Amino acid sequence: MTLLHPGVTGRGPGLPVDRLFGKAELARYLGLSVSGLTKLLDSNRGPAAIRVGRLVRFRYDDVVAWLDARRSDTRATS
Repeated sequence: MTLLHPGVTGRGPGLPVDRLFGKAELARYLGLSVSGLTKLLDSNRGPAAIRVGRLVRFRYDDVVAWLDARRSDTRATS
């Protein structure tokens, strides 16, 4: 059975937590083009990546941490 992060199961397929992801899969999940994700990575603004030879892979936990770090509080303050 593939485990999915509980917060993403209702918004699409989510990312399985027990394996590594490639650029295309991560870009699709984030709603970006592969070239858009590559630009983020090249400017050191993307999630932590793991190099496996010439391939770039991403751990689920690193993607979640990267997303959490970019979360903004949209509640109005008065």
